[in-house]
Amino acid sequence: DRFLADRRPGAWTRLVDRVLADPRYGERWGRYWLDVAGYVDIIGADNDAGGIKLAPGVWRYRDYVVRSYNADKPFDEFLVEQVAGDELAEWRDADRLAPEQLEQLVATGFLRHARDSTSSPELNTADIRHQVLYETLQTVSTSLLGLTVHCAQCHSHKFDPISQADYYRLAAIFTPSLDVQNWIQADQRHLYTVSPSHKIRIDKHNGRIDARVGELKKRAAAVRANVSKRLKAVKLAALPEPVRADTDAAVEVPKDKRNPVQAYLALKLGPLLVVSPDEVNRNLAAAERMTVTTAESEIARLNSTRQSYETIRVAWETGPPAPTYLYRRGDYTTPGPEVKPGVPLILDPPGRPTVIPSSGPGQKPASSGRRLAFARWLTRADHPVTARVIVNRMWMRYFGTGLVSTPANFGLSGTEPTHPKLLDWLARELVDNGWSLKRVHRQVLLSSTYRQSTSRSAAEWNRAKTIDPANHLLWHRPLKRLESEAVRDSVLAVSGQVDLLQGGPAVPIKANSDSSVVIDSSKLARPGDVNRRSLYLTCRRNYHPTELSVFDQPTVANNCTRRDSSAVVLQSLVMLNGSFAMNRARLFAARVRSETPGGDQAARIDRAFRLSLSRPPSEEEQGLAIELLRRQAVELSGAKNTNGSTDRPLEHLCHMLLNTSEFLYVP
Repeated sequence: DRFLADRRPGAWTRLVDRVLADPRYGERWGRYWLDVAGYVDIIGADNDAGGIKLAPGVWRYRDYVVRSYNADKPFDEFLVEQVAGDELAEWRDADRLAPEQLEQLVATGFLRHARDSTSSPELNTADIRHQVLYETLQTVSTSLLGLTVHCAQCHSHKFDPISQADYYRLAAIFTPSLDVQNWIQADQRHLYTVSPSHKIRIDKHNGRIDARVGELKKRAAAVRANVSKRLKAVKLAALPEPVRADTDAAVEVPKDKRNPVQAYLALKLGPLLVVSPDEVNRNLAAAERMTVTTAESEIARLNSTRQSYETIRVAWETGPPAPTYLYRRGDYTTPGPEVKPGVPLILDPPGRPTVIPSSGPGQKPASSGRRLAFARWLTRADHPVTARVIVNRMWMRYFGTGLVSTPANFGLSGTEPTHPKLLDWLARELVDNGWSLKRVHRQVLLSSTYRQSTSRSAAEWNRAKTIDPANHLLWHRPLKRLESEAVRDSVLAVSGQVDLLQGGPAVPIKANSDSSVVIDSSKLARPGDVNRRSLYLTCRRNYHPTELSVFDQPTVANNCTRRDSSAVVLQSLVMLNGSFAMNRARLFAARVRSETPGGDQAARIDRAFRLSLSRPPSEEEQGLAIELLRRQAVELSGAKNTNGSTDRPLEHLCHMLLNTSEFLYVP
């Protein structure tokens, strides 16, 4: 409405600027990067629907990505931090971590998303350790280089000029932080939000508090024990004298060691000797009460002075780099010659090989500097692929298909760019403008290509489809279905229930016995978390909330560089019959009623259309909607109301709007 009401020149430009400045921009576009990074909130392969093992602190990487996108952090800096943030930050010897140092460490969570089951002793084997390294390498190569190098693990690439030696040179860059000889198990692969020396000081400080609190608790417990003993003696004295001593002895004997007489006495008379905490509190003498109250007050004061830190998933080097060997046929048990760290030769200018340090102090103490050198090479202004891979992926998000339709494979087995000069120009624009993604977004969104309609006249359509059926020439704007998260978030938004709180630990989910996956309401940190945006739901590899999985939420075997977009019956069934959609339709109707207090049918229909489809109904749609409400009112007048709703016809109309193609697709 704000855009349509803006009649001044430049209204579209102002809308684009508002969207790019909105905090939700980082959540939306950050989710795309999390796909590419293979982000998950869990540890392991995720083969058990009912078993979720969360990776401690991993959510901080997700929040780092969102912040970086919102701040329009230069993308070269964004990449360097993720590949080698630990080699940028002098964290080992820091007295305290500065915010930028913590940010750089958190960024390296990018290298910690591979399937790693080595937390289980029986799976902490050499072959699985190597596989974690290889999957990390695959994520790096597909996300940053646009190359699928995994073939070269066993032999030189059959299509691209990437040799087996290239593969292991690339692997050598990452082996110091994923050292199969000096392995850190998956559930231990974290540091803390404070520096090592600061952590020691905090632990000592809290240790002193623990010792003092322990003393105070013992003091208060001793007072309570004395009072309890007195009260028990009074109760014992009230028992008949012949059974008094035997009963007292019986209740002191462990249950499984009592003889029959003791068991009988403990069962019948034992409850009469029980002294409850309330009884103790009521019978404290003045001096005793003062002792207990003083101790409890001091405990509360001491606990308020505790210091804390939390975990972060970090990549860091655990010691001097071990040698890297070329494995014959990819088998680690048959090592060939030693290789030094390096990059694929095909990506270096002739005669100017990139130097990656083999060992030594590197940029910071206790680090080889290999990953930092690789990251600097990756973000050179003249790098042949990095910027092209990034802008191609952006184009794909807008138009459904990239200028290179295989975003993870710019090699010979991938597709050639449909518009190579446009790809080169966008990449150059990205680099020349400080690697600003928002600058590229703005250029695309303001272009006439993006602002085309998805529809054409029948004559234009038939002619164009004959010449260019795949729309390579971009003669129309492609119709795109919303991604799974956007479908759920849109339903929450129109119902007025979406919780826009940003950041924090993942919202828990659970698998039901019927194979559905839902939010686990019993473990929510706050009631509103049930309506958090989908980005913040626990992200698993194989088991996603049902309303997301049916709309092609990807399984994360490694990473996802391009999502599928299907149209299957199950999507309609979930939107028509699923409890999530039905409940939100009722809330949608309640919102419409509250925002049209006059009760006018036409006004309510108009409001429902505007909220869900961002437009008013046509005259024909208005008439059909009024007729629907009239018929529903007649049909439901005698029906049993099982959900407590007050306006079921309006709820059915709202539910219908959520099931329209116009709601699910971006025109």
